[in-house]
Amino acid sequence: MPPTRREDLEAQKLADTKYPIEDALRRRCSTLAFSEQPVEVEKLQQLFEAARWAPSSYNEQPWSFVLTTRTESPLDYEKLTNCLIGHNREWAQRAPVLVLSVAKRHFDRGGKVNHYSIHDVGMATQNMAIQATALDLFVHLIAGFDAAQARQAFAIPETHEPVCVFAIGYFGDFETLTPEMQERERQSRKRRAFRDFVFAGEWGRPSELVPD
Repeated sequence: MPPTRREDLEAQKLADTKYPIEDALRRRCSTLAFSEQPVEVEKLQQLFEAARWAPSSYNEQPWSFVLTTRTESPLDYEKLTNCLIGHNREWAQRAPVLVLSVAKRHFDRGGKVNHYSIHDVGMATQNMAIQATALDLFVHLIAGFDAAQARQAFAIPETHEPVCVFAIGYFGDFETLTPEMQERERQSRKRRAFRDFVFAGEWGRPSELVPD
């Protein structure tokens, strides 16, 4: 049966963890079925407050975000929607909020290249995703977008790098999705085994401290 409520989708997508983790981490998942219901301003403020307190190298806080909503900034929302590639536009344009994350390429201190900037933008974005889960919202990250088009559309300087677009909103109508997308939505979440990414001693040797 297709999920009809957020609770249904969360139950279907709930992370099957081997070890206990925080509830918001287990519940966090992406959806393709967004409602057009606007996201309250207070909740958006909480999401960006969560991003603001992410850790970063030398506390540079290299993240910036271009925030667009269908109701408050429809022209910017349309510009960002037009940057999406392939099927992403088809489902993401139902979400009431689209955000473009941007990384500052160099440190303020000394002007050297900040090789950790995209990592730190990811940390801030993950903070938002976890906070969104606590607020009964979904965040779906979208790698499929035209970065050059986004740079031009929003006059992003060369000192900064467009990183990712993400949709924010409430769970919507599963039946609005194409059959292919519905099948994707039904799939359970899967992750690699610990032995494939937690090593000890030398590369590729699984750590005995985190057994599968």
